[in-house]
Amino acid sequence: MSTADMERYWMWLCSCPKLYRNTILALTDYFGSPKAVYEADTRQLLAWKKLGNDEMTAWVNELTVYKETTGTAQAEELLEQRGLQFVSSHYGEQAAKVIGEALTGEGYQVISGMAYGIDGAAQIACVEAGGSSYAVLGCGADNCYPPENRSLYRELPARGGILSEYPPGTPPLRAHFPNRNRIIAMLSDAVIIVEAREKSGSLITADMALDQGKEVYAVPGRFNDALSYGCNRLIDQGAGIVLSTGSLLENLASSLNLCRLISPEEEQMREDAANRAQIRLLESMGEDEKKVYSALDTSARDVDEIARASGLTLLQTLNALLGLQLKHCAMEVSKNRYSLKLAS
Repeated sequence: MSTADMERYWMWLCSCPKLYRNTILALTDYFGSPKAVYEADTRQLLAWKKLGNDEMTAWVNELTVYKETTGTAQAEELLEQRGLQFVSSHYGEQAAKVIGEALTGEGYQVISGMAYGIDGAAQIACVEAGGSSYAVLGCGADNCYPPENRSLYRELPARGGILSEYPPGTPPLRAHFPNRNRIIAMLSDAVIIVEAREKSGSLITADMALDQGKEVYAVPGRFNDALSYGCNRLIDQGAGIVLSTGSLLENLASSLNLCRLISPEEEQMREDAANRAQIRLLESMGEDEKKVYSALDTSARDVDEIARASGLTLLQTLNALLGLQLKHCAMEVSKNRYSLKLAS
């Protein structure tokens, strides 16, 4: 599923009336993704949690009616009619992919929970780069959870493994995941947190790793981004900061007392090659593409905003964006919203 498609399911779920943050997070944690919530029937929703009060019954009814009357296209049209747009953070997923690839290049194994988003992105990048990865599940090892990561689930036995302390047939109950995180921390030499809210399962993993004397690193984010609060707090408390994949690999090699597979000289050669590639990329761009490229950021921007910043017409901007996407340096995050594509 493309990033733009994933954004549409998030937009649909977050647009549901009377469905608020905690319930949305609980739903996606349980079902695995917004797409799985979108496809769940009423029976599955009712089975998720016993309805113990009128308030919970009300929002399940709201979601059921919403699912029956409003698809992703209708939700998107409704926002457009009201002059609104949906914005979410995709930066973490890109960062996870880049870090996964970098770790694989140094011979590290990636151990995570195969969860939708950050976890799965890092593990998929590792496997696609020819590395070894292990998934620790919060359900029986015979249960692919979340179902959106089925292709990864099928590949892992031959490219690492799938681990679980629960017997076959065990469902992915919410209480299982903190225990799962304990095993991830135990098996890891170091824990890297890419995104984390103020209260996040990732922070539980970080705490467990620290208790076990393991190194913890965090990817910094914008100070006003809820998805970066946990990472920024970890850094404030003394966690290692991930400024680049190169610095991360150097710090890991030093803290784990390992010899890097790639020498500093070769690292410099790679950096020089990357700089040359960047120069060649800029030389390959037309004038309109250069203007649009300069107007892009790692945060998604609306096409009208990009057009204003670049001084181009809307048609010129769209043509330039298409060219940049073909050069793999820009991406459409959601409808008419674009960002830079992080390079490894």
